[in-house]
Amino acid sequence: MAVTNIRGNDENVLPADVISSKLSSLHCPFTWKPFNDANSRDTVNATEEKLLNVQDEGEEFSAWTTFVLSLILCYEYAKKDALDYAFEKQEECAKIVERAIDSGFSIPVMGVGLKHVSDACKIFLLMKSEQLEKATNALQDIADYEEMEKRDQASIWSVRGALLLEYGLKGMKESVPFLEQALLLDTECPEWHFLLGKALARVRRIEDRNKIPDKKELKALEYAVTVSENTFYMVLLAQSYTDAARVVTLQKRGSSDFRSLCEDMNEKAVNMYRKAYENSKDNPYVLGRCAYGFMRLPKPWKDMEVARICVEKGLAKHSSSSFLNYVAAELYNKQNDSDKAKYYFARAAENGCYGACLHLLTLKEKENKLYDAIPDLERYIELFKEKPRQEHLLALLGAYHYFVKSDFNMALKYWSKVIDSNIHSIELKALDNTWPKTPHPCNVSKTIVNEIVQRLDKGCNEEEKTMYTNILEKYKKHHRPLVLSIQGIYSERSEYRRYCESENKPLPSTSKVWHNMNRNAVGNYWKVRPNTHSIMTNDWRQKSSRFPQK
Repeated sequence: MAVTNIRGNDENVLPADVISSKLSSLHCPFTWKPFNDANSRDTVNATEEKLLNVQDEGEEFSAWTTFVLSLILCYEYAKKDALDYAFEKQEECAKIVERAIDSGFSIPVMGVGLKHVSDACKIFLLMKSEQLEKATNALQDIADYEEMEKRDQASIWSVRGALLLEYGLKGMKESVPFLEQALLLDTECPEWHFLLGKALARVRRIEDRNKIPDKKELKALEYAVTVSENTFYMVLLAQSYTDAARVVTLQKRGSSDFRSLCEDMNEKAVNMYRKAYENSKDNPYVLGRCAYGFMRLPKPWKDMEVARICVEKGLAKHSSSSFLNYVAAELYNKQNDSDKAKYYFARAAENGCYGACLHLLTLKEKENKLYDAIPDLERYIELFKEKPRQEHLLALLGAYHYFVKSDFNMALKYWSKVIDSNIHSIELKALDNTWPKTPHPCNVSKTIVNEIVQRLDKGCNEEEKTMYTNILEKYKKHHRPLVLSIQGIYSERSEYRRYCESENKPLPSTSKVWHNMNRNAVGNYWKVRPNTHSIMTNDWRQKSSRFPQK
């Protein structure tokens, strides 16, 4: 509601509790109260670093990004009672909006709505610093949300969503309904469509990197590009097209229709990367995205030479960018230049780039065959606190103990933490096979159930039996068909073994029936690293202690 008739002498100065009550009807981070999803670095330091990197994004885009980041810093500094810094950031927000309105930007992201957000922050800071008269006067002048045009109302919802995008995975997921609300109020603004597509793409890449982008994500980005042809919109849409083609190919949907679809998406992606590159040859952000895109595309669309040019130009303008350093490392790694790859991965990792940290493990292992990755993985668990990162690292630690150390019980120690946290985690269904290197993504759940059923059938001590049984019960509750199918296979094999023993017949390890049983039991479930565990074949009996040799 509007706040009226409160300006006047000292008798009209509102007390702090009344101002606080009136603030609750305003729109700003202090009433939204965004959470700080646990992550590896302090929010203030990370945001200050991002703020230094936006000056090259183009005037309008830079103004929007600077406003959002300054708004976050204003809120975070106030939380820490660093009010001088908070006032400074609020003043930056106010100046950005004032300049934007005066210059008449064509996109409606800088207007009355964002002025309302900035002014509401100022009122909160004045109240917190006990400047009640100034806070009372500021309340008189702030715009009323209900009286705004719909596009200005939409800008408030969109800046709330954009702010949440900077607060980890949880924030990204929470941002989606606010961005959708902005689109309900203003369906024509390409910026809101872009932000929605960006949020959906970020969530998808973190939660399930092997998921095909859904129609909502693609339609939002396609609309933004059609209306605006902004290079930032182009590179994000091109990346989503590349992801879609990659996942469809990965899932081996080999029909001619799917092949044609993949070719079409790759063609669209490469054309957008080329257009974005031509339009923004001096923009480090765009150069980095284009380099990454040209490098990830399959042949014949891949262009490593253009990727190299983009990387070199980008680093010349912004050498401290973690993303550009990561892309440079990927480029040199693909060219088998380990020294340069390690150098740039290390630079990216210093700034908290998760992918760079994992790539460093691979390079260290390549340099030293005796390299033990466990200390580094344990350190990363302390560094990256977001739930998807934790699940991935715990799954990797389990895989490392299982495939490299051949220690199932220790692997189960880490895998069980993921099971307790989220038994449906993507990391248990299809653990990435980049490192430790395996022929295919590993279905950890099937591996666990298969091992446990084997070991319980073979016999184990009471402590192990209790541990195995507890985990098996969890899988029976959530993945009963999986457990029953594996138990059924082993029951069939055990029955066949008892038959052979009762008839005094040798176990036919080379027979077709025994070979098929072994294969059905394990061959589809263990995707293993060479030289550690053999995939179950007809000679499995000779390599296993499960059945003693006669």
